[in-house]
Amino acid sequence: MNQDNDVIYKYYTKRRPPDIGTIPKDFVDIKSYEERKPVMANGMQAWGEVVYSRKLTEKEINDYELLEDITEDKKKEALQDIQNLDKIYKQITKTDFNDSKLTSLMNKIIDLIKKEVTNKIKQNNVSNQEYEGITNENYIVNMNKDEMIRFYADKIVYDCITDCFENNRIFYVDEYKDNDFIIKNFAEIVDRINLDERVSDLEVDSDKKEIDMIFYLEYCPHYYIEDLDISNESRITYLKNFKNYICDCKMCTPERWLRTNTRELINNFYTSECYYEEDKDLVYNVLSEELNRCGFIDKYLDGYTVNVNIDNIEDLINCLDERIKELQLSIESREVENG
Repeated sequence: MNQDNDVIYKYYTKRRPPDIGTIPKDFVDIKSYEERKPVMANGMQAWGEVVYSRKLTEKEINDYELLEDITEDKKKEALQDIQNLDKIYKQITKTDFNDSKLTSLMNKIIDLIKKEVTNKIKQNNVSNQEYEGITNENYIVNMNKDEMIRFYADKIVYDCITDCFENNRIFYVDEYKDNDFIIKNFAEIVDRINLDERVSDLEVDSDKKEIDMIFYLEYCPHYYIEDLDISNESRITYLKNFKNYICDCKMCTPERWLRTNTRELINNFYTSECYYEEDKDLVYNVLSEELNRCGFIDKYLDGYTVNVNIDNIEDLINCLDERIKELQLSIESREVENG
């Protein structure tokens, strides 16, 4: 976006309407919606939007729980990547390899290409028309009916999980521009969603084509209970113990086998540290909240999973260290104020 030749940056407020104190200062423009509504083609919703003359830091985006608008440059980069992947896909599918093992390998590569293209479409708000414009073909048409049902069922669950801040979300069919297939095959898509391991329960309005889904908490990376009755001192204790647990995992696990995620780390940690269910719930919520606040969740979120491996485990440890320091400073400031 340009205004008087100056680049401006737009962000959406995911949790609350934009107002003084709920967004970073020095904004250029602000707009509050009448209600929370979709702002992306993938169904992501927001309460309003705010514009700045500078790019916000990752810390500001995470602290104020904002969603960065997809810029034209980012969209162009994603479309170029999709176009390149499409060329590779077409070349492979046109080639006769005359070797069963090589053909099997190429089929696996084709599957990986399809998944990567799907992720690019979801993550960069690419419409079906935009895809068609760069590949000269319709992405959905390349699938048979069963594949399309699986695609839309997975897409609906994926988009709703990544957009929910509780453990439930209502899907409205109008969130997608290209929704003719969904409307026509709504019942079959719902049946598929009902089998999804991420979905705990659902209610359906077949007339309005709405699906009210409840997700298992472990698949909701942004979910945590706010305003927990817990002191900063206790938070620091949990964070230090969790950090030490992660350091032990890093030290004891060979690099090539160090593949886990925040969900598994938290579950394994509180299973070994806590004896009572209420303690487990508290630890789960505290650690989930802190991982969100320090920005690690949004930085490495892949779908509904935040992977942890040799490439980013040091970053996780550093994030926890920084958060511990922030809490310690908060305690010291409070002690100074109280004399």
